[in-house]
Amino acid sequence: MATHYDKLSDYGQGNPYAENDYAMSDLTQADPFAMQNTSYGGNQDNMIEFFAEIDEIKHTLVQFDDNIERIEALHKRSLNEVSEEGEDWTQKQLTAMSEETATLSQTLRNRIKNLESRSQRDTTKKTQTENVKMQFMNSIQQYQSIEAHFRQRYRERAERQFRIVRPEATDSEVQEALEDSTGTQIFSSALLSSNRRGEARTALSEVQNRHREIQKIEKTMSELAQLFHDMEILVAEQEAPIQHVDDQAQLVQNDIEQGVSHTTKAVKSARAARKKKWWCFGIFCPLYEGNTASNPSTDDSTVSNQKVMALMAKRQNLEETLNALMSVLESHKVDMHTKLVTSDGFPRSDLDVAQIRTTRAEIIKLRNDLQDLSKEIEAEVFQYWEKMKEKNQELKNQENEEILPSLNTRNASSKKKAVRSNLIPYARVNSVAAGSPAFLSGLLPGDRILRFGKYTAVNHEKLTKIGSLVRSSEGVPIEILVLRVLDNSNEESAENEDEEVTLTLTPSKDANGSMLGCHLVLI
Repeated sequence: MATHYDKLSDYGQGNPYAENDYAMSDLTQADPFAMQNTSYGGNQDNMIEFFAEIDEIKHTLVQFDDNIERIEALHKRSLNEVSEEGEDWTQKQLTAMSEETATLSQTLRNRIKNLESRSQRDTTKKTQTENVKMQFMNSIQQYQSIEAHFRQRYRERAERQFRIVRPEATDSEVQEALEDSTGTQIFSSALLSSNRRGEARTALSEVQNRHREIQKIEKTMSELAQLFHDMEILVAEQEAPIQHVDDQAQLVQNDIEQGVSHTTKAVKSARAARKKKWWCFGIFCPLYEGNTASNPSTDDSTVSNQKVMALMAKRQNLEETLNALMSVLESHKVDMHTKLVTSDGFPRSDLDVAQIRTTRAEIIKLRNDLQDLSKEIEAEVFQYWEKMKEKNQELKNQENEEILPSLNTRNASSKKKAVRSNLIPYARVNSVAAGSPAFLSGLLPGDRILRFGKYTAVNHEKLTKIGSLVRSSEGVPIEILVLRVLDNSNEESAENEDEEVTLTLTPSKDANGSMLGCHLVLI
């Protein structure tokens, strides 16, 4: 009966682990950055490609684990098989599955080596590679454990079958038969010396099969041990980079602690600034009242200002009352946290406990009122400045309405001189702030950028180059070529739906601190 183990002598030809060039010791001498010039290196080695490779490796690892489970099931079936046909089928399945698993492990090893060489300078890639490598090593350990378990099971069954042939055999004879490289001579001798030839011949065939299975499992375990050793070499190579990552993590932790300390200081500074803000507002309100006294008005901003002044006066009265109550506590040489009872729970005889408790209760009440009043003042101030901001915006809009006709005239003349180019639009103007540099240059919402300075669709690098150009060109004119949708009612635009327009933009900071004053989005 030709079994999976009858082909053991040919196993080395189809086993990728049996090749001489399998050893990974050359990794210790290889340049870890040797793969940077491949098609995966440089700018093309982006994160999308890397994570796609990681996903493929994980899928292969799942298939590798499934194969290990199927090999384990086939081993169990082989041990329980009673018919010769069933045994032959099981051995063929086991042979095919072992060869497929060996090919998968070789593929995983090579792909993980490739990832190791490509992820030396990227912490994220290195972490992902370490994860799949550890998963692979765990699968190898599981495979080794399964093979070792069934190796012992096969040895025990072969020993039982040999003792059927020769019940009087000693332990040393049994071990010699099991450890024999061929097993044929010893088993044949046992068969000839047995007086139970039919039963012995069946047992001989069974023992020989189990013996070959044990040899095959031992060979597989040796290959898995070599593979596990090779993966450990990869881990050792990454020890220095991992230590560097740990050092960087420690530095980050120190920076975070310093940041927390700075944040605490910032909170204190913000509280002090808020207090000074109230002082400035208290100074500003009387001045504003003096300016509006000669020109009385009953608009919302004036009413809001008067309400804020009344709240500020109420706040000042609360603070004065609080200071007076705190003086009462100080006269008794206590504060809000001083204990008023002895260790036995009796009131202290050296203090006026009733008055102190009454004063404390009043202080707590006034503090709560002061906190609510401060929130109300803040809301009123915010509302007041919002109204002032709306008024200023209305004035700006009026000025822009006066400027816009002249800009439209200039844009109309530039449209007539526009010449069609072969440039491709790469960004669209989403919005333009009134009075901004973009507004003054004639840029309109819906314009599509063909060229911004020297940057076109092939070199703008996701608009980062445009931002750098604007920041470094304050007060320097920049020529912009845009593609603009024209009004079809215009006779000159009746032939074409859009036309190229050349504009000149001079970056400068507006009221909001923006040097451009428009929002660009990629097309």
